[in-house]
Amino acid sequence: MGLGANVIIVDPNGEYRRLVDTYGGQYIRLASGSKHKINPLDVEIVEEEEGKNFLVEKILGVVSIIEVMIGRKLNARQKKILLDATEETYKKFGITRNKESLFKEDVDDEYVSAPLFELDAGTKKMPTLSDLEGTLRQRGEDAVNLADELEPYTSGVLSLFNGETNVDLESNLIVFDTKDMEKELADLAMFITLEFIWNKIKRNDGKRRLLIVDEAWQLMRNEQSATYLIGVAKIARKFNAGLSIISQNVEDFLKNNGEGIITNAEMKVLLRQSNADINKLAQLFGMSASEQGFVRSAGKGEALLFLGGNRTAVQVIADELEFLLCDTSPENRDIIEQMLGRY
Repeated sequence: MGLGANVIIVDPNGEYRRLVDTYGGQYIRLASGSKHKINPLDVEIVEEEEGKNFLVEKILGVVSIIEVMIGRKLNARQKKILLDATEETYKKFGITRNKESLFKEDVDDEYVSAPLFELDAGTKKMPTLSDLEGTLRQRGEDAVNLADELEPYTSGVLSLFNGETNVDLESNLIVFDTKDMEKELADLAMFITLEFIWNKIKRNDGKRRLLIVDEAWQLMRNEQSATYLIGVAKIARKFNAGLSIISQNVEDFLKNNGEGIITNAEMKVLLRQSNADINKLAQLFGMSASEQGFVRSAGKGEALLFLGGNRTAVQVIADELEFLLCDTSPENRDIIEQMLGRY
């Protein structure tokens, strides 16, 4: 699948289940009551970028996630409090800025020096959001106030991400379905899922991976998650990964510095667009009047393809199986399920 690459899909609308059922793979449903869980405080054994420390980068990521949780940016004092509390929480579990601290004491040096992709069972237990909340409550008043804001995510209906991770990325096709996620958690779920996947990819284990983010506008409307997605787009190739972004809302990509994702993409496919979006895209891509007219009136399956420095109109024709797998119209659902039984 994916020309030899492992394919990982972030699916906020539950539209890729049929693909997994047909081709096999791993289907991960994230919602309250689901058996699947992702711990946002997991530390992966990643290939470090020059001048960066694995734990510092992880702590910065945790701060961004907390900002999405509480729905606001922290001021400088609050951010310093959270940075220090997060690092202290890791230290309580024996994890420091030294990469060797990730391993259990009974793991020998030969194991620690093994390739990154062979490491898993020898790593220490990771802290959870509850542990971070506990650390905050042991500090001053400002820290306790942050703990109070975090508390809804450590107990009750919003505590989906409070616990140990029990999913992996071993299949050639993996779908993370967040369709049934509570409205309050939808944006957060996409962000945590993206961060979890990206940290796995950064292990750089020699496997080729294609990460597909559907309805990516949900990430772009939030400054923290938008910044993270932009960062992934910039360096994905370095880690032997491709990134495919699907969105119906161009305007959100023109906010929060998202233009770089669009302009730097090797391939861009524009389906039919509204007049308002066409005007913005025309300016961004330097589209001619005829190209604007084509995109304005494009029929089903018709698109304007940008590849490198070239652009051309195309028509995508799906075979029967592809159509059955991709059709999401409710009126055809029963018929499609019956027909898929033939394959």
